[in-house]
Amino acid sequence: MVSKTNYKVRGTNAMLLIILFLILGVYSCIAQQKQRVTVIGNETSFGMHRFFSEGDGSVLRDLHAFSNGVSTGFYAGNRLVKTRIRVGFYNTASYVTGEVRILEKDLLIDVYPLEFFRTHINVLDVYLTTGVSHHTFSEKESLKPGYISTRETGVPTARTYQVVGIGLAHLPLYFNRSTSFFAEVLLYNSITFSSSPESNVFLNVGMRKKVARLSR
Repeated sequence: MVSKTNYKVRGTNAMLLIILFLILGVYSCIAQQKQRVTVIGNETSFGMHRFFSEGDGSVLRDLHAFSNGVSTGFYAGNRLVKTRIRVGFYNTASYVTGEVRILEKDLLIDVYPLEFFRTHINVLDVYLTTGVSHHTFSEKESLKPGYISTRETGVPTARTYQVVGIGLAHLPLYFNRSTSFFAEVLLYNSITFSSSPESNVFLNVGMRKKVARLSR
């Protein structure tokens, strides 16, 4: 014969399961609602690369610690996932040449994990980033006296990187909810020319402007 205590325990467990399924169902509906709204916008940013190399044949082994520049691009997505495409222009000094120019092309995907647990637009949000980046390196025509060209060292002039990182997005309350600011830290690991692997850390801050909102 089952005691009243066992009935109470079973009843409590069943109630907890029902509450859990209700919560999951509510958040699933919220996530689906957020996915129905797609926004399109543009972004501009300023960033600095810090390069690291592990081989003598590295294109960046003789560069100074940092390169800096600006980037521009656009994004599209919802409050859970956004895709970004951007182009950046960076300059850095080198011990080998007078100046090295870097053209950077990024394809990134941002995931906002906290949005699965929130029901309103957040002033401050965290996102995780992954993607790929292609860098093209070129040197300035006029070299400093006593410097040699990187072309004479047999150094490659392009690299492809895998990108991972984390960022913060801030939506000021005193704006019209179409402009936001962001700061991110990205790690670039080369996936080409494995004989001399390279990596670099990228610090980037900028502004995003929403230009259109699409619902479905």
